[in-house]
Amino acid sequence: MKIRAYLLIMTGAIVLPIAVFGAVALETLLRSERDAALSTMKEAADATALLVDNELSSAEAALRVLAQSPHLASGDMDNFYRHARTADRGDGGRTILFLASGQQLINTVVPLGAKLPPPPDYVRTRTRDVIESGRTVVSGLIKGAVQQIPVTTINVPVPIDGGRRYVLGSVFSPDYFARVIDRRAMPASWRVSVGDRAGHFIARSS
Repeated sequence: MKIRAYLLIMTGAIVLPIAVFGAVALETLLRSERDAALSTMKEAADATALLVDNELSSAEAALRVLAQSPHLASGDMDNFYRHARTADRGDGGRTILFLASGQQLINTVVPLGAKLPPPPDYVRTRTRDVIESGRTVVSGLIKGAVQQIPVTTINVPVPIDGGRRYVLGSVFSPDYFARVIDRRAMPASWRVSVGDRAGHFIARSS
């Protein structure tokens, strides 16, 4: 065998293991970085979900307190309206009192006594579900009946002595949740979104 062939064999014997080792090391490094990035993203998603859950839990607690208002029990809607405005969730938020039919009786985005639109079918259905189940219901992204803008709502049942039944709702604009998720510092290149069960985007980080 010629010297040239020997040299090629020796070169291959030296270079090939180094190349294989380098490829394995690079793959290990890339996999480690990918796993670290995925772990960081999962932590960010979990933290964002917790922020949103905390906001919904806080709103539900406020509605539960509002449901015990003596003004509502006595039918004093003037004072109940003033009380309800204290439960509004900042800019873009409002509180709504629904009759069992789904018709809005009070909406704090408009003055007390203002004419309120008839309920769309999805509001009738949701109100009935809340009353019949006796459980809190969170909506997906829907169009608000009064302002005709996208909103998300949380709704709680309100049984009143004498058989009267209402539903109290707290309404959130997408901007509200955008401000919530912006509270958590994220890398500038990241975009965090909150979506509903139907896949509609409710809010995105700025």
